[in-house]
Amino acid sequence: MWRNMFKLAAVVLMFSLWATPHEVEAHAHIDETFPEDGSVQIEEVTKLKLTFDSGIESHTTAEVTNDEGAQVKLTEQTVNSPVYKAIFEEPLSDGTYNVTWQALAEDGHMTEGHFQFEVDLDEVEIETNDEEAATDEKEQAEREEEPDIQEEGEDTARVSIDKEEAEEEVESSALYQQPWLWIILSTALVVAAIIFFILLKRKRSSWR
Repeated sequence: MWRNMFKLAAVVLMFSLWATPHEVEAHAHIDETFPEDGSVQIEEVTKLKLTFDSGIESHTTAEVTNDEGAQVKLTEQTVNSPVYKAIFEEPLSDGTYNVTWQALAEDGHMTEGHFQFEVDLDEVEIETNDEEAATDEKEQAEREEEPDIQEEGEDTARVSIDKEEAEEEVESSALYQQPWLWIILSTALVVAAIIFFILLKRKRSSWR
């Protein structure tokens, strides 16, 4: 009988231990970063920001090294759970950077990890220079086209004037090349003058 009671008590104890809720461990892991993992930054990078998926303590740290292994200085490191922020002492120059972080979660567990990003400011400068060069070429082409248009207008005006002068010369030369026209005109004037004097003489005789 006692043996059965001890067995029953052991079963109840094991069931109680199994049914007791266990505290869930909340390790802190990276949820978002700036710069992003694997990204290529074409603008100046002046800060580092790590956002975790759970609360973190002030002992959370980060270390940044360049592609030569030299450590990049960080200033103003702050933790506002679940976000860690740091400011670079100087804007990052072109190159590849590695970030190694250690986070102390609010449950006391330490987690760590790393990621990488690249800075390439030359790409922006090349694009800017290409755009400026294209703009300069367009403006130069427009400036070169303006004199051509003006010259075309002047040439058209000169052609029109030359055409009118040529037509006048043709008309004048036509008159000079046909002397019989002048003879007819002169004869007609002489006849008209004689008729006028005859009529005038008759009119005076009638008055007397």
